[in-house]
Parts: sequence; C-alpha cells; structure tokens
Amino acid sequence: MNILLIDDEEDIRQIFEFCLMSVKKVTCIEASSGNEAISIIKAKKDEIDLIICDFNMGDGNGEDVYRYLLDNNIDIPYVLASSHHPSKFKIFDNQCLLFFNFLKPEITPHIEEMFLAYDKLKNKRHDAVEQNQDYLPLNIHFINKIGAAPCDLFIKVSETNMVKIHKEGDLFDEKEKYKQKKITHLYIDKKDVSKIFSFITNSLQEMFENKNLSSEDKINSFYQFLGSTVRQFPFTEDYQKVTGTVLGYITEIMKKDPPEKLLNLANGSNYNTGHSLIISLFSIQIAKELNLTDKSIEKKMTVASLLHDISISDLCDDERIYNNLVIEEKHTREVNLAKIKTHPIDSAKFATTLKDMPPDIDKIIAEHHELPGGRGFPRKLTEKQISQLSAIFIVAHHITECLYDLREKKEEIKWSSILEKTTSEKFFGSHFKRILEILPNLEPFA
Repeated sequence: MNILLIDDEEDIRQIFEFCLMSVKKVTCIEASSGNEAISIIKAKKDEIDLIICDFNMGDGNGEDVYRYLLDNNIDIPYVLASSHHPSKFKIFDNQCLLFFNFLKPEITPHIEEMFLAYDKLKNKRHDAVEQNQDYLPLNIHFINKIGAAPCDLFIKVSETNMVKIHKEGDLFDEKEKYKQKKITHLYIDKKDVSKIFSFITNSLQEMFENKNLSSEDKINSFYQFLGSTVRQFPFTEDYQKVTGTVLGYITEIMKKDPPEKLLNLANGSNYNTGHSLIISLFSIQIAKELNLTDKSIEKKMTVASLLHDISISDLCDDERIYNNLVIEEKHTREVNLAKIKTHPIDSAKFATTLKDMPPDIDKIIAEHHELPGGRGFPRKLTEKQISQLSAIFIVAHHITECLYDLREKKEEIKWSSILEKTTSEKFFGSHFKRILEILPNLEPFA
C-alpha cells in the first residue's frame, strides 16, 4: 500500500510514517508542500492508494491538493490531518474524496481506525465495480466532438445506480453544463460500443465527402479523432478498423494537395496534428530527392507520421518531445517520462495490428527518436543500425522541430536557417550523410 504524506514539518511526517508502519506494511511517499504533492500525483497517480494531507502549508496548501484531485477526476481517498475539523474549510463541502480526518496532535489513537475505514471503502468500491461492470465511461469532450448521442447515455448518481440522461440520437451541446458541475464522464452500455463506431464511421465519411471543408480542416479533424478515440477505446479491434479508414482518407487528401498548402498546418493546428503532417511532407520530399522509387514510400511516411506518437496522445496533446529527451521543466511536470521513453516501441506495436499496412512502418516508428552515435532512445541505436527510411523520418522530424522553433520565436522562416541547425555534427555517417547532401536542393519555402 502506497501512502502520500503531505506536511511542511518533517518531524510530523516522520511521526506519521512510524505510526502507519507500526500498524500496517506501507510505503510512504513524502511531500513538504501542496505543489510538490501535486507534481508527485501527476507522475504517480496510479501508484498512490491513499493521501494524508496537512491543510496550512506554504507553496500550496491542502485545499490546492484536494481541488486538484476533484478537477482532474483523480479518485484517491483523501485524509485531512489538521488541527481543525474539515467543516471549517469550505472546500470539504464536497466530501466525495474525503473519508477520514485526524485532529492534530491526536494521531496515534486513530491510525487503526483509519485503516479499517480504508479497507471498508475499498471493499465497497470493489462491489460497486462488480455491479457497474456492464457500463463504460465516455468522456464528455469526446461526446461533444461527435456532436450527438450515438446511443443512450447514462449518468452515475451513486456507486451502484445509473440513470439514463440522453437518448440515442439526441444532439449533444451541454459540455459547459457538465463542466460547471465537475462531471467529466457519462456512461454507455457495453453492448452499445458498436453503435458508437458505426456512428463515427458514417460521420468521418460525410466529412471526407464534404466539399465545403478545406483539406486542412479535414486533416485536423481526422487526426484529433485518432487521439481522442484511442483514449476511450485504447487499441481495440473496432478502433483499429476505423483508424485504417482515417489513414486512407488522409493519404488521399495529401495526394491531391500540394505540400506548400499543407505546410500551413504549422500555423493554425494543434501541435500533434501539424507536426505529424509536416514530418510526412518533408519525409516524402527527401525520399524523392534521394531517387527512391518504391511506390509505397508516400503511404509509409504518411502513416508513420500519423501514428508515431499515438501511444502517448493522452499525455501530450500540445507538448513537444525532443529527440534527445531534454524536455523543458514545464513539460516534465505534465508528462509521464517513463511512458515517453517507451512510446516509439508502444506506437510501433499498435501499427503492426492494422491490416493492409505496407512493411517498414513499424520500424520507422520504433526508430523515430534514435540518433547517430547511440544518442537517441529507446534502443540507443548507432547510425549503422538505423534504417534508411527511419533516417529520412528522423531528419524530417528534426526539420519540423526547427520550423516550430522559428514560428514560436516569431522569426522569419527561412530554409537557410533550418539548414544551419541540421548539421553533420548532429546527423553523421551511413544514410544521414547522403540526406544532408541533398537537403539544400529542397527549398520548400522558396
């Protein structure tokens, strides 16, 4: 059992740890402030079983921690350890996570009582899960994106009771209402999952055939679908089928529109959408300049670009992951670095589940963060171990990051500026040497 202990006084944390361990075998994770605790929760929320928290602390107090749990729908039992009763603090009017409190300095006499309360709560939740096993949560944002209730939608009114709140076919535009009530999910009957995918498939086809939508709008919508749907139905067979449809639509659009037009995606779309499409455009241009004649290269690069970060789409909608994994401090607080380090392999595994995919796509994805000299990740391959198509993709990835850097700094986007950052010191040997030789010929911004 893992317990997060939050108190700005070290001796109090030590007393708590001693008392807890004298009653039950536990592992204590310590935090000296609310903000430090929030950072720990972000990184380890799935590993924390219980939170014991002081209220009055500098740099984030007990209210900040409790509010973070509520706002982010993190269901970890919260124990208040304070010299005041919870009724003194307005935040605890919502007691959905508060299940016990210690009135300092009386700690020791109530430790066993707290553990008994925790075991009782755990058993109750287990029973509730068993009773609700026929329902699946559906994120409000996801329902809002598809614009209608593809099947009956239910709201959970207690641990054991569901009430139908939207009928199949109802328009759905109530995101703000649910947001104000801090409701993040509605529920569907498990038997209705196929209805959702049927609804989505028809909506995607209508969007693809809609002549009033621009190519950029269509691609943005399709890619956002890939990210939001994988969070709801992670890599299920239904998701794999619809992903194949989406990739086909995007590939078809890219064949019809010139690269210069789609480069505009870097200016208006979210980071994931824009950078994926731009990587594919540069990859295809580099391959053509290298006189590679394989007719399937365009599809390989397009699909690889769209799927290379699919396993972490829930972690970094608008985050940027750099080749050398030197991630800015603000990003390290937001993302799970362990998952990021393995995401090339995880995304590649998903690619292998899709039907009718040409070979090499999984290899490109698995190697997209590798660098010459073994400086990349996850496998630290050398330049001789990185395949030619992967090398093309890696350089295109780097060029795309340079493009975004220039845009963020509001500097003029010049091909010469990007070439200055794409040097033989960074990309050397084997396939990379030839790629660097032909880059000056591209001039995509001329």
